[in-house]
Amino acid sequence: MKLVLIDLADDGYNAYPFGLYALKAYLRLHVARLTVEVRSFKCGAPLDDILAHIEGDQADIIGLSCFVWNEQKNLEIARRVRALSDSRFIILGGPQIEKGAAEVERLLIDGTVNAAVVGEGEIPLLHIVEGIARGGAVPSGIENVGVLAAGVVRWGGEPTYEKCIDYLPSPYADLDDLRQIVAATGVALYESARGCPYLCTFCDQGAKAFRSHSMERIKKDLSEIFALAPRKIVFLDSTFNVSPARTKEILRFIIAHGHELEIEAEVKPERCDQEMVELMRMAGIKSVELGLQSTKSQTLEFIKRRNNFERVAASVQMLIASGINVYIDTIIGLPGESLSDWLATIDYCFGLGDVAIFSSTLKILPNAELKRDIQGMGFTYDTARSCVIQRSDAMSAEDLELARLHQKMIKLFWNRSSDRAWLRQMIVEKLHGRLTLFTSELLQLLGAGTDPERLKSRQFWLDHAPATTGAGRYVPPAPRGRHLKVLS
Repeated sequence: MKLVLIDLADDGYNAYPFGLYALKAYLRLHVARLTVEVRSFKCGAPLDDILAHIEGDQADIIGLSCFVWNEQKNLEIARRVRALSDSRFIILGGPQIEKGAAEVERLLIDGTVNAAVVGEGEIPLLHIVEGIARGGAVPSGIENVGVLAAGVVRWGGEPTYEKCIDYLPSPYADLDDLRQIVAATGVALYESARGCPYLCTFCDQGAKAFRSHSMERIKKDLSEIFALAPRKIVFLDSTFNVSPARTKEILRFIIAHGHELEIEAEVKPERCDQEMVELMRMAGIKSVELGLQSTKSQTLEFIKRRNNFERVAASVQMLIASGINVYIDTIIGLPGESLSDWLATIDYCFGLGDVAIFSSTLKILPNAELKRDIQGMGFTYDTARSCVIQRSDAMSAEDLELARLHQKMIKLFWNRSSDRAWLRQMIVEKLHGRLTLFTSELLQLLGAGTDPERLKSRQFWLDHAPATTGAGRYVPPAPRGRHLKVLS
């Protein structure tokens, strides 16, 4: 019996699908007569090319991993595969699948797909494969699995997960194809924990309890990864430093191993201290990602997020002083947050120091609490377009687009600046220390036809007298013609 797991990666994402290799490792451990292959394509690849590869695999079971960027294409793949064969067993999984979703249930009812999996896939997929091996019938009642039974879609109940995830095998221990990928790319992805102790309502991890490998197992896994000699290890944990003591022990182990490594992780700044930051530096952490999201108190309360801004500022200063690059994430369009509120958040981030600032537009994700809590707040979003919001009571479509233009300016003229020191000095001296007045000025100049290359010149800003002032809300004209290239 052969199972093929399909990954359609976001066109801008280059990492391999670690989650599918984790599924493969688990199934290989538990099912002797099963061949599992992982196939990865870019989401923008021609559909006919993807289908040709799928047909060439001659799989008995096809698993489609659905995310916000690829759900609709995966559903079309399922329809096309079913049109070619009635015998293939097709499974939908991934974070985009939720119980009771109308489109998924229609596909189950009409026989396009045979099963849908919500949440973690290892144990549900094992039960499905075992059911097929026994004769093709997959019983209803498997936890977190939806199947058609007596003409009705039935979903299994919620599973109870073990707090220690050592029952999950290391994909690096037994998968030659994954080890070859690490050797070729120099990058190893690693998941030392699942879930998250925080309850942010916009995130589909918010309802999942934090569960970790044991420290003994983490050290064993990392030793296996070290043996592959990667140049970089990326921790996939939603928050690497949930437990400061645990994080410090991991960092000390990495340091003691003596490898020259680059390490990336997402951390909560309030849980950093000077000792942890120094261990990060010694272990090879070159950059960390911080999820700030917003500075508006009412919005933070609504999304169940608490930011201790004094601790955030202190941690960012420690990280910068240690030579660690800091990337701060914010979200455009959170509940109750207007354009001016979001601009204030950007200016706060700028005030923290030499940090890179990234913003994405809010997505109303399946399996996230926010989806159930925004009634009456004017949100509109299109599930066929990655669940990105189109407007809310607090932000019009025009405001959202203007915020995205500001973020483009931040990306091109601040984040990518080769010398932020003089740029910061100019913003402080000429623009009241507000990055968003700089981005407003950029948009105004682009709208007036200024060559984008001139705007990257230090001399231009030394000579330029900004038209933007600190008073009022400035709405610049949209850039035109050849000047749109700077926004691509």
